Amino acid sequence: MKKYQNFEARDFIQDESFRHWVRDPAGSQALFWQEYLTMHPEQEDVIRQARLFLEEIYAHYAEPVPQAEVQLELEKLRERVAVQPVRRLRVFTWVRWAAVLLILAGLGWWSWPEKPATPEPASLHWALKTNSGKEPVTVLLPDGSMVTLEKNSRLWYPVQFPKDKRAVQLYGDAFFDITKNPNHPFVVYTSELSTKVLGTSFWIYARPQTQKTVVQVRSGRVGVRVRTSTAVPTILNPQEQLTYDKRLDRLDKITLVKKRAVFREQTFDNAPVPRVLAELQRQFGVKINYNAEQLRNCSINTSFKEENLQERLSAICQAIGATYQVKGGQVFIQSDGCTP
Repeated sequence: MKKYQNFEARDFIQDESFRHWVRDPAGSQALFWQEYLTMHPEQEDVIRQARLFLEEIYAHYAEPVPQAEVQLELEKLRERVAVQPVRRLRVFTWVRWAAVLLILAGLGWWSWPEKPATPEPASLHWALKTNSGKEPVTVLLPDGSMVTLEKNSRLWYPVQFPKDKRAVQLYGDAFFDITKNPNHPFVVYTSELSTKVLGTSFWIYARPQTQKTVVQVRSGRVGVRVRTSTAVPTILNPQEQLTYDKRLDRLDKITLVKKRAVFREQTFDNAPVPRVLAELQRQFGVKINYNAEQLRNCSINTSFKEENLQERLSAICQAIGATYQVKGGQVFIQSDGCTP
């Protein structure tokens, strides 16, 4: 996969494996390119350019053009360019010439529109979290955002977000609770959609085998668009859902009547804090580090309903005069203990 990391759109266009995938998205190259897109969301724009270019050509050429016709068309192109201004050539004509040149793989002269520079993949270190268990697990991101990953799902995320953008890649189902940062939008990429937010909470269901991707908003606003589209994103507000059907290439937006519970309710009556923390660790699947001896005299009375992990930790720490930090995807409790 490394050879593709510095590819521009014209490089993808000339790559045989990439062309096979665009022509036959469910063929032998599909798995490789789906995995590559998942691992390299920062290349979405150039890959989208290359796909759109090839799809336009393949729409006119269902079968490969014979080599003799390729040579003939190339000669015609040279003659036409020599005697006719470029502006008078029809769009379809240029599509045909582009197809000829593509088949010849002679695209070295092709001038692709320049795009703003994207971060080099090598500059980011990506982590992968896989939930192969039966219960949801929580992933704490470096910006304080929290992702509840459902079973049989995967999340790729940078160990440290770059300065200009927060982006992750999801395969499967997850609930996102995003830390608000107006200067740094948060983007979730799936195989078909990109979902952009500033600070909000929402679900994404994105299992490729279903051919459908669903986004449900719990709070805030999100913008969703199909990754291969240049259309204006569809805006979703709380209790709204967007479904993208890949087979029909259709977006359906509805309003949800019933509000879905996110986290399990918990009630603690004079419960020892170590037991409460152990229960949180089990429920959310996040390692919580603390000194059990220091906390042995600490107990709390509280109940939780819609609060996420960080809100529950904050309430517990406030009650016993402790603090906590998130580091490396784990929680660390600092406390001086409680008097008997």
